[in-house]
Amino acid sequence: MIAKPWKFLIAFFSMSCLGLMISEAPARAQKSNAEALVKEADEAFNQSYDSDKNSTAQTDIAIDRLEFAVAADPPSLIARLQLAYLYVDVFPLGFRQFKEREEFIHKTYQDALSGDPANPVLLWDMAVAEFQAKNYDGSRDWMKKFLAVEPDSRKGNYSLAVIAINLVDNPLRSAREAAKSSGSSADPVSQPLLRASLARKYLPVINEGIEAARKVLALKKDDIQGLTSLRALLYMKSTLLDPAAAISVSSEIASLEPRMDAAREASSADSGSGNGSEVQHPKLTPGEPPPPVDDRFILPPPPPPPAPPTAHKGSEPPYKDLDSDDLVVETRNIPAAIHPNRALVLWMYGQTKHDRGPLTADNPYTCQEHSLGSYNEGSLYLSLADTKTKTFINTVELRNPSWMVTNEDQFKLPYRIAPDPYQVKGELKAEEGTPEFLHLEDYNGDGQPLEVALFNVKDCVETETTILGYSAKQDKVIRYRFLLEKDDAGGGYLNSFWIANLATQKADEPGHWKYEIDRRATDGFVEVIDLRFDSAQEIFRGTISKK
Repeated sequence: MIAKPWKFLIAFFSMSCLGLMISEAPARAQKSNAEALVKEADEAFNQSYDSDKNSTAQTDIAIDRLEFAVAADPPSLIARLQLAYLYVDVFPLGFRQFKEREEFIHKTYQDALSGDPANPVLLWDMAVAEFQAKNYDGSRDWMKKFLAVEPDSRKGNYSLAVIAINLVDNPLRSAREAAKSSGSSADPVSQPLLRASLARKYLPVINEGIEAARKVLALKKDDIQGLTSLRALLYMKSTLLDPAAAISVSSEIASLEPRMDAAREASSADSGSGNGSEVQHPKLTPGEPPPPVDDRFILPPPPPPPAPPTAHKGSEPPYKDLDSDDLVVETRNIPAAIHPNRALVLWMYGQTKHDRGPLTADNPYTCQEHSLGSYNEGSLYLSLADTKTKTFINTVELRNPSWMVTNEDQFKLPYRIAPDPYQVKGELKAEEGTPEFLHLEDYNGDGQPLEVALFNVKDCVETETTILGYSAKQDKVIRYRFLLEKDDAGGGYLNSFWIANLATQKADEPGHWKYEIDRRATDGFVEVIDLRFDSAQEIFRGTISKK
């Protein structure tokens, strides 16, 4: 089996980061559980390369297992690094939904780099993460650090050239548009003062990119990506020079055209001469950085023609991080005595409506419909908002509880339903009403009603509950994990965001539940759940056993 990049990240890091110490080692049981979860993630990720498996689902399972592992053993840098690698590789960073993941990536890699500041694998991934988040200045800094360690890296030099293009292209277009000049980056800037101002700011970046592209061509003279990036940067340079100085640059651009034509022909011939055999991946040995992933550095496409002005769709969204098409389901202010200017915002996008019809004697609920009723299905998020700045502080995503099995992660949220398990606002019509989702309760037993619960009736025996809430300690909205040790011959752990039948139970004492689930009809045993809230790590811990 082909070794995967993240294995080399961990192997390289483990070999070179001997001086890094992690304090406060977790309890042995927690650490053992985290190691088992990392192993499960490794197996799932390897299966994502299996043609008989769903690649996306297997990668999602790997991410899910690693997220659990990090929760079970927060100081584990190995689990954190593997999760950070997958976040960089899979998620389109720079979007509102992934703000926390970006913070996690930066913190994890910074912790790792503090013990091994010259690790090329870590430096490379930091450059990629910043690039995906469209922080091109930050990506440039990290890529230069990478090249200081590996100056002859083809992928590093090419990537630095692409970063330079992305740094300069949009500002150059914007400046020209503001000056009523042509929008094409290939046309010279005619106004001398504007040209001089742009040149002072961007020529150093362009020249740096040009040198990087030339380094790529020094490594391989007919490298089509090196030629393409060099031509783009030379065009940009020519627009910022006075006409006399631009002549020599234009001559070099012209000399690249036949080389590019020849490189394209050679590339076409190579691609057409194969015998249909499987692509051969480069061989690596432990300690080497991962193979190039240049497709994560993309040359900017030419700008589309300006779109005609359109009317604003819908009303102005109440928060800056929302779009006009997003559906705000419900908001709830955090008590000012706990924190002023804070609110929970439950919202969806891409939703579709599913109306089951009115609840009648001829159209009763099935067991599952008790938590569904008539529902919207879409991407569901709970955000903590700053009500003063009208921005989101952080956001958590809610998925279908069985998403790893069904590969369907959209959440089904009722908009009309009968009471229980959800509370319903106002008067009922035909025994149904509008559900209240952000009904604040004290689930963790700290004396503050700052948590909410969402439900999923799995079958006629089990109602799954997930708990979310405001963490005053972190000033964030969080999802609470349930980490339950299995007290039976098989051992292991239940590690999930969902717990069975908590909604139908009363706490034995604040933050402590002990209850039974009668599964004798289907599984032949009674399940006993005993859980307590761990305020230090803000998760629920306990045991799950049979009798």
